[in-house]
Amino acid sequence: MLLNEIKRQPIAGTDVMAILKGGMIKLLFQPGEEILPVGATLMINEGAMNNPKPEAIFGQYVINAIESGKIGIQKGKMMASMDELRVIVHGKGGHGAVNVIPDQVTLEGTFRTLDEIWRSDAHERMIKMACVIAESMGGHCDFKIDHGYPVLVNDPKLTGYVEAFSREYPGDENVVEVDFQIAAEDFAYYGQVTKA
Repeated sequence: MLLNEIKRQPIAGTDVMAILKGGMIKLLFQPGEEILPVGATLMINEGAMNNPKPEAIFGQYVINAIESGKIGIQKGKMMASMDELRVIVHGKGGHGAVNVIPDQVTLEGTFRTLDEIWRSDAHERMIKMACVIAESMGGHCDFKIDHGYPVLVNDPKLTGYVEAFSREYPGDENVVEVDFQIAAEDFAYYGQVTKA
């Protein structure tokens, strides 16, 4: 049953039994969100989304900019993808009276986007640009990309159910629309398995 259908059911002992017989609520308690490979992929690979496969999955994310007690809603793209980048540039080192120039330097960072097709293209462009620049100066580089979280996309219909339910309780005044976030969330992997 979808959230708005459950909400409209009278809740008494026998009604709850009827809901439980007609459907199932599966709770996931997930470890390891912050380090690749992340908890969501481990849970999916271990079969948490099987037997039975859920029709939909809901997650909750705390956004500090939203006042406590409010519910933020965003249909469609909600959070960015996130990849970890590591570039090692090799060149010729040296030293002077004060300064030492190493023969290699390591750069690390993250790369985020809200478009999966552009993400793939950007990976290729970054590698090519870094290698061409290093080679043009007599060096070379090793460019490693650890593919992280995909873009988190909220299913518009499912999000509409949550919004309608939330406008009834805790009330219309407690529901706010939020913009997409450049933050990333491994919950996005569940959205690749079922509606999220």
